[in-house]
Amino acid sequence: MPASQHPSPALRDCVYGQAVGDALGVPYEFRARGTFECTGMVGHGSHSQPAGTWSDDTSMALATCDSIRATGRAGECDNSNGSLMRILPLAFAGATDDEVRAVSAITHAHATSCEACVRMVRVARGLIAGEGPRGVAGDFVGVPASQIRSGGFVPDTERAALWCLANTSCYAECVLAAVNLGNDTDTTAAVAGRGRAGRRVRHGLDSRRVARCAPGEGRYRGVFVLEANEEDRRSLLTARRRTS
Repeated sequence: MPASQHPSPALRDCVYGQAVGDALGVPYEFRARGTFECTGMVGHGSHSQPAGTWSDDTSMALATCDSIRATGRAGECDNSNGSLMRILPLAFAGATDDEVRAVSAITHAHATSCEACVRMVRVARGLIAGEGPRGVAGDFVGVPASQIRSGGFVPDTERAALWCLANTSCYAECVLAAVNLGNDTDTTAAVAGRGRAGRRVRHGLDSRRVARCAPGEGRYRGVFVLEANEEDRRSLLTARRRTS
């Protein structure tokens, strides 16, 4: 991506979708499923941060965007989800599968992590091209939540995000379902939320319309403040009923 090129609307939607899902999950990170219920943007919790604070998940995705913008290309462990959380921008950069693997390998070089990143970039490109969430994640339709793990192991995050895409009908329902799976709440919601936003779904909770970014401390820190109107509040209540 040339330095002078503005991000496409779809990329902006995906980044917003990731950041809002991330911020929803931060207060509940590491809490077990069933011990809480997320119904909207709140603060404090696991990390005692203000409502709307995103985590390293979004910070690293933004850094990847900056790297692509500055150089026009993608740059060159373990099997946690650290590379999956930041890989999204490569879906918009024309990166090959090998380039996606190389970017994963900066921090997570094992084939398990690299291949998960390749698969999720393909999922993102399918959604951007207009394929429906169930088209990219149909194998997870109707799978009980009890069969979905939501910890930091990269295959678990990948499966949990796809499960949320396949079994929800709007952005609000998707990110709330992701957070309410528990454990690695921020990353699961970040990965699932960017997928829903990649579809630019305009019903339910529109991540760009209901969240205002207030600059935080440093380039990659920030806060989202929920600014839901009455229609959004009704969508949130509907999503709450469907995910409870």
